[in-house]
Amino acid sequence: DGQFEKSMEEASNLERKYQIMPNSISHNIVIDSWSKSSRPDAPDQVLDLLGAMETAFKKGKKNMKPDGYTYSSIIG
Repeated sequence: DGQFEKSMEEASNLERKYQIMPNSISHNIVIDSWSKSSRPDAPDQVLDLLGAMETAFKKGKKNMKPDGYTYSSIIG
């Protein structure tokens, strides 16, 4: 459905326009949206985001640490 693409585009615009940097909260929101989307590519998208969070955290970005909500959304 077009609403999902529109919301993803809006999130991207916020980052570009207002230079809002992603963090675990913003990633959790996107992961939760993907998980609930019923799209065939959702599992791949969710795992890609989780990987990006884990990599960023390992590189020292403490605000990108996956948490219980992250894993709960993925499992759900």
